[in-house]
Amino acid sequence: DHAGRQFREIVESARHGLLVRSIDGRALYANLSFARLFGFASVAELARAGVATNYLHPDDREMVERIFMARIAGDDAPAEHEFRLVRRDGSIVWVECRSTRSTWDGEAVSLAWFTDITARKLMERALRQSEDLFVRVFQSSPDVLTLSGLEDGRFIDVNDSFLKLHRLTRSQVIGRTVHELDIWRSQGQREHVVQTLLAGGTVHDDNFVVPTPDGEERHFETWIQLV
Repeated sequence: DHAGRQFREIVESARHGLLVRSIDGRALYANLSFARLFGFASVAELARAGVATNYLHPDDREMVERIFMARIAGDDAPAEHEFRLVRRDGSIVWVECRSTRSTWDGEAVSLAWFTDITARKLMERALRQSEDLFVRVFQSSPDVLTLSGLEDGRFIDVNDSFLKLHRLTRSQVIGRTVHELDIWRSQGQREHVVQTLLAGGTVHDDNFVVPTPDGEERHFETWIQLV
């Protein structure tokens, strides 16, 4: 009927892939976007290739099948999962899958919508790599480096050079302030730094005095920036 044709047109034109599977694992319906996830130009081409669980990434296959078996067992709660598919050319595509138990032509089925999230996954991996690189550079630097909250002055992180200078452990430093550790003895000194940073400046001091545990004073050239 007209309503049925309209619904099919909407589903076919959707940018998300749709797969309907019976409780015995048969693919009852797939739209064009689902076929394109695998690199096929049409649903017919996809059907001829027999795309099924063999196109799941080997490391994700057990997890996906466990989700599908839960659907067969009668789990009606909508679920959202991320996993990898292997395209026809061997490349990997990450998908976000939202699945639920439903009815299709009077038959109980698993209804799953797929969204390509490969670009997001690549960005997340690049961010993790960038963060890992920062941590390695930060910790291995011979310069004394610290990160602290602007408002409360509590240390978020310090590198090994800082710990060696003050003869402290990480657990003694993180979450405490310079005044609690008796590193900056002047409250006004930090207030000046905060005001300068808030004004958009960078604090540079070529004779920054730091007391050490043995009672001596060390002189540093110091840069403090708002990040």
